[in-house]
Amino acid sequence: MTTPQHARSAIGFGLALVALVVPVMLSAIVPNVGGPFVSFSPVTINATAGDQFDPHISGDWVSYTSDLEIRYYRFSTGTDAAIPMGASARDLLAGISGSKIVFSRVVTGVKTAVMVFDASTPLVPPIEIDAADAVTRIGSSIGGNTVAYIDFTLEAHGELVIHRSLGAARFPARFQLVLASNPCPCGRASGGAGPCR
Repeated sequence: MTTPQHARSAIGFGLALVALVVPVMLSAIVPNVGGPFVSFSPVTINATAGDQFDPHISGDWVSYTSDLEIRYYRFSTGTDAAIPMGASARDLLAGISGSKIVFSRVVTGVKTAVMVFDASTPLVPPIEIDAADAVTRIGSSIGGNTVAYIDFTLEAHGELVIHRSLGAARFPARFQLVLASNPCPCGRASGGAGPCR
């Protein structure tokens, strides 16, 4: 016969066992990746009046939207500056790779162009990618020396445009991607030519 005191002892033992086992189970679920715990320190970049939003970060650089303009900040120097606006009515931030920032520049009633600005050379104005009149280009992205964006100028559904340092390619934005792969790392899946290398 179990007494209330025995029941409390069993519950206490069960809770103690759970308290010991759960941390071990969690360490198995979330393995240590072989390094010290990384702690983060908050850095205030721009505390001026207005709205600062849409941050993008790449290494030592961060770009963000502040009201109608795009600004950039370099952690190592504490530099916080705006990308020159020119005749733009509004700049729409898209991405950053290293010190290169890609964005859409809206010139009201004229065009929405994709621009690239290199924050490491702030005296050089932004460069328009594939300059043309009366274009609508948005959704840009950058990685290394490759810029991609959607061009809605000729197609209602847009064209995906990819620019690299050696040229550009255009694809319909409504496309189906079909991929194939060989499940064997040696490339001879079930070829019967011997064991996998």
